[in-house]
Amino acid sequence: MVRRGASRWWCDVVPLLAASGLRVRAGVAPAWPLVLASRGIPYRLQHRSWGAALYVPLLYERLAAAEILRAEHENTPAAAVPLPAPVFPTAAVTYWVLLCLAVWHGVRMHWWPWLNHFLPAVGGLSAEQWAEAGRMDGMRVLVDREWFRVVTALTLHADSGHLLGNVVSGGVFMPLLCRRTGAGAGWLLVLLAGAAGNVCSVLFSGYDYLSMGASTGVFGAVGALCGITLALEGRQGRVKAFAVIAAGLGLLAMLGMEGERTDITAHVAGLVCGFAAGRLSGGLLHPGGAAVVSRRWMQTCCGLAAVLLTGAAWGCALAVYM
Repeated sequence: MVRRGASRWWCDVVPLLAASGLRVRAGVAPAWPLVLASRGIPYRLQHRSWGAALYVPLLYERLAAAEILRAEHENTPAAAVPLPAPVFPTAAVTYWVLLCLAVWHGVRMHWWPWLNHFLPAVGGLSAEQWAEAGRMDGMRVLVDREWFRVVTALTLHADSGHLLGNVVSGGVFMPLLCRRTGAGAGWLLVLLAGAAGNVCSVLFSGYDYLSMGASTGVFGAVGALCGITLALEGRQGRVKAFAVIAAGLGLLAMLGMEGERTDITAHVAGLVCGFAAGRLSGGLLHPGGAAVVSRRWMQTCCGLAAVLLTGAAWGCALAVYM
């Protein structure tokens, strides 16, 4: 229903606009009479006690309402379209790092004895001694304060099957993570998440805790990928995040809950710490912060930081063990 004015041949278009879904807050917007005047539509603007009224001839009420609605639609600012998060083509670097991890395992296990002549420091220790020097040991960590083990344990594997499982799993999730963060930042994030997961595991398990392997870092990569997806895409990224979580739980079911040497505590801790690290670092990957993260020198610094942190941890381990 439209309100009629003093003359029965005029009617108020404000109720018609409100019925069309337009928000009418103070009666008549200042631009509406201008719109009608520009379209050559007669109008009368009257101020009442309940607000202003805009009257037009009876035959013009729908045309006037349509013109005002069109003008309001044209003047409504378009919603800002968020810029997509950057994608880093760094899969090749990721696979090279995994290859280095496999080569390091072979050197430690003395698969190539001729390397002992070129690397006397490596050849001077047996595989068991390397494991003893760098694995997670609750007594040594909590009592002797050998916290470097939370990093060195990530680079050790019990046997070839243990190594193969982690390399294959890392080859699936690490490229996905590094596409979001870059290779340098991604590996540094995984190293920190894995180390934090080891810290939580030894604090939870106590003095009898023994562990080694990169699986804590692999689950850290899964959690970080989930956290970064939620941080970057919000509600729209929930489906992707749930898919990552499902993949992580599937990986936990296949690799993380069977076998005598399985360390479920470390896997869950890595997943949780990785998720927290991903959420915290997600702000740096928004289009504003990504301008800095995506620079080559920043990725190089992050990669060097990961290498230096690992090297420093092993330096401390050998100094204590020797």
